[in-house]
Amino acid sequence: MNYFHFGLKLMILDTLKKYRQTEIEALNSKLILSLNIDGLPLFKSSKTSAWPVLGLICNLKPPKPFPITLTVGTSKPSNLEFLNETIADINSLITNGIDFNEEHFEIKLLCIICDAPAKAFVKCVKQYSGYYGCDKCEQRGQYLGRMTYPLTENLVYRTNESFRNQTQEEHHKDACCPFLDLPMDMIKDFPVDYMHQVCLGVMKKLLITWMRGPRANNRLSSNQVAQISAKLISFVQYIPQEFARKPRGLEEVDRWKATEFRQFLLYTGQFALRGVLSNNLYKHFMCLCVAITILVNEDLVLHYATYAHRLLCYFVRNCRRLYGEEFCVYNVHALLHLKSEADTFGSLEKCAAWPFENYMQQLKRKVRGGNNPAAQLVKRIFESMETDVVPAQIKVKKIMVKIPNNVYRTDRKRFCEVIRPVNREKQAFLCREYYSPECSFTYPCESYIIGHAEFLNQNYTIKTIDAENLTTRCLKVPSHHDNRYVFIPLQHNFQV
Repeated sequence: MNYFHFGLKLMILDTLKKYRQTEIEALNSKLILSLNIDGLPLFKSSKTSAWPVLGLICNLKPPKPFPITLTVGTSKPSNLEFLNETIADINSLITNGIDFNEEHFEIKLLCIICDAPAKAFVKCVKQYSGYYGCDKCEQRGQYLGRMTYPLTENLVYRTNESFRNQTQEEHHKDACCPFLDLPMDMIKDFPVDYMHQVCLGVMKKLLITWMRGPRANNRLSSNQVAQISAKLISFVQYIPQEFARKPRGLEEVDRWKATEFRQFLLYTGQFALRGVLSNNLYKHFMCLCVAITILVNEDLVLHYATYAHRLLCYFVRNCRRLYGEEFCVYNVHALLHLKSEADTFGSLEKCAAWPFENYMQQLKRKVRGGNNPAAQLVKRIFESMETDVVPAQIKVKKIMVKIPNNVYRTDRKRFCEVIRPVNREKQAFLCREYYSPECSFTYPCESYIIGHAEFLNQNYTIKTIDAENLTTRCLKVPSHHDNRYVFIPLQHNFQV
């Protein structure tokens, strides 16, 4: 395989040069790093793939991933030697720190974000398809044509000490994990990535089961699938600009991206499924919807993380009853461990692979032909480092007046639609502020808990509201009741 190590120190210094001094000062002389390791197919017509080690300074806003090491070949690496220089760099920087513009910065490693196969590979443990494949607990899987994890209670959780001592030998492989040389927690610092495990995992599995699963498991008819697709497409006009992709019908579900599954789970699914999915399946789905909405929002995590965990336990237990025991695969089991990740990192968004996945696609576009792709990637990366780049800037909040981007929640947790500016110097806007909110749903909890509210369309007053009070962008979508709309605050991080 072709291998190139850029050097962690070099790439950190190059990244810091692309930020303004105000953003550098906000770091308080501390750099918090997260890493990502994953495979990237470079071509559809060959097996050539890249295995980059990517870094990210988490406390710099906006975040900007950078490559540390690049490995390219026709298969995944046969061993973990490609990590050795990166781990040596991390150890050195944790010990000595780094100097930039006559200021010394302390380095802290926050976490290493991987999908399940890559995580098992770099930790030298059994894959999720093995009997002892969960890296968070010691449950023994049950093979039912695929590996399942039936237990939801009385789990024995792994610890840093038990991992390093290999107290459950069946979980480990013979090779030694190179990350053992770092001062890190081998369990907590390898979080469950909800982008892969929940959005591309559980949410996709639910949709495929509803569409193509056994008829005994409440498979939807073609007419019901068409109804859901029609509802999703009708939401296109209500989706604000923060969403890179508009809703698509279920006939294209095999081509949906992770962001589309997230959009369905957190925003549109509850409306598209209502009245089409059977009542018990719909309520079961709403438990997942509410729980993940809580865990991706750092404010909601502070107050409702334990409640979200109870919902996820209920969801996993009832998967066996509703969809069969073989449904409870690793991705479904991983839901039981999400609460601890949200507690550790503040929210699931802070330990997810979204920014790294975006950067991987940028890397892929740097390859312009099949001749020596490793050299092409290295050359393009150095070219981008040498180019004068405008410093990265946090997006300035701009109040929009055009539908559907003009819907906001105020600091009083009321909802409004901006009509037009009335004083551009003082940033004041004429708005329709709605009153007499009602719950948009009551199961598994009142919708107020996650910030959703329903209003009669004519229940509003005209007010002038300052821009600083328009705190959160929202979706405004039609309710299943006539002449009513539901307002949904945007929950997840759009800076990545």
